[in-house]
Amino acid sequence: MAHIPMELNKIAISETGDAQVIVLRERGGNRVLPIWIGLAEALAIQRKIHGEEPARPMTHDLVVNLITKLGTRLTAVLIDRFIALPSGGTFHAKLMLTRGKETVAVDCRPSDAIALAVRCDAEIQVEEKILNEEGQDVTAIPKGPPREEEESEEIPEEEIPPEADEEEGDEDEEPEDGESDSER
Repeated sequence: MAHIPMELNKIAISETGDAQVIVLRERGGNRVLPIWIGLAEALAIQRKIHGEEPARPMTHDLVVNLITKLGTRLTAVLIDRFIALPSGGTFHAKLMLTRGKETVAVDCRPSDAIALAVRCDAEIQVEEKILNEEGQDVTAIPKGPPREEEESEEIPEEEIPPEADEEEGDEDEEPEDGESDSER
């Protein structure tokens, strides 16, 4: 199955609820994929995009430090699975880690994968089947301002990290209960 390159297009953070959403947009296309995530992950992505550096490494910074110190590169993140549930569903992702000529895939929540991708300039990819089934055509979405309690932010193209292309690997690990990203 083909992997579709995506760009981080929007982060919407609710100040009154737990409905944070990131929107990935097909590079050079009209499809978007909204993914609802936790507040901590949304803020981690937003802070990095804005160039805010914490005094001490936060969790995603720590993981990047480990990847680097172990002589590995995060070359891509792949949203590779969607499990439909009555209340929406859950996306799953893989970190594509490369050392030398070897690439391995590590199971990860999409929110953490994207938080790491923006820190490592790694490409964000979505399986074509998932984008076909769960994506939305932006030309069919009515435009309107965000709700008052929501902070919504378009990501300027120059702030989106460059991407790198690499081969995929495979490793299946199930995330712990309550730690999956979901679409509502």
